[in-house]
Amino acid sequence: MSVDRKEHADLRPAIPNRLCNRHQYRQICPPSQLSCQCCGQALALGSVRATAEHLETVRNNAREWYVDPARRDEFRERLERDGEVRQFESEVYRHKTRERIWISEDALLVRDKTGKALFYEGTVQNISERKHAEEAIRRLNEQLQNASRLKDEFLKNISHEFRTPLTIILTLSETLSNGRFGLVSEQQKNSLQRIQKQSHNLLEMVNNLLDMATLLSGTIELQRRPVLVQDLCSHVLYSVREAVNQKQISISSIIDPQVKSIEADERRLGQVVQILVGNAIKFTPQGGEIGIEVQGFPETQQAQISVWDTGIGLQPEDTQKLFQPFIQLDTTLSRRYEGAGLGLALAAHLTELHKGTIIVESHPGQGARFTVILPWIPKDKVSVM
Repeated sequence: MSVDRKEHADLRPAIPNRLCNRHQYRQICPPSQLSCQCCGQALALGSVRATAEHLETVRNNAREWYVDPARRDEFRERLERDGEVRQFESEVYRHKTRERIWISEDALLVRDKTGKALFYEGTVQNISERKHAEEAIRRLNEQLQNASRLKDEFLKNISHEFRTPLTIILTLSETLSNGRFGLVSEQQKNSLQRIQKQSHNLLEMVNNLLDMATLLSGTIELQRRPVLVQDLCSHVLYSVREAVNQKQISISSIIDPQVKSIEADERRLGQVVQILVGNAIKFTPQGGEIGIEVQGFPETQQAQISVWDTGIGLQPEDTQKLFQPFIQLDTTLSRRYEGAGLGLALAAHLTELHKGTIIVESHPGQGARFTVILPWIPKDKVSVM
């Protein structure tokens, strides 16, 4: 018994023929009749009365079009269960050439008022170009990931190789400078101090490279515990005293009394503050000022550690580049400030590991303020287990 197309016109959705390689089809549901149309023209199957044997032959032929025959079975199961199938992607064989292509199928099962299945119709689209492009992108991503992994391993290895000789140079130069192997002249002492300074700078760069490689590989694990904020800031200030004295920079610290401790990795949080203070010293001219301020906000359960300076400041458009690895705002060969552009990027990554953020406020010639915002639970809010 054939199905009148006009009689069931109200049951059929309008499916647009949007692309030249997108074909609309309709298939009458067995058992009585099978009809398939493509772009308005009947295919070779035509309209025939189907016996159980004929229907099984058609089903088997349809399954053979799929590279994975189980996909056809899954298509039919989903259609019978859900009444529709959307963007069902499969790899199939072309009927004559047996060329393998990728298709995307959309189908809708149409029933009469009693719920009886009448037919299903939908669209088939050739998506081979898209799938090939996706595969090319996937392979490229794999290559990029492998290249990134090799780069990180190289940075780790080269950093370790640099560390040992640098440590020896620093130790020997300090020993010579202290006169343990005999008296040294003032000129020799100045030369040894220059060696120490440059070796310290290079060692800091190597350490930053190693930390950045470890961060990017995802192998850093924080050792969280309550960190005394006053002690942390005092340690940082003590470590930069020589650099501050050389540039005659005045340094101050203001700590909110309610922020006694922050749950963090003490070494890594100290490293963040050290980087920000070192950055402030680097870009603050002779006789300038820098400061550390700590403030707690119980209502938002956040603590802020700010490092400010009276240095050269930044252009607003440059603030977005600061936290990218290996980025230097001054790229000329005669640039005034040393560094590999890793410090702030490292500080940002370490802050993110603490579930915090860094914001920067700056204007040219008016200094800069870097603020680390971290989760913080006030002491009176901590529950005793």
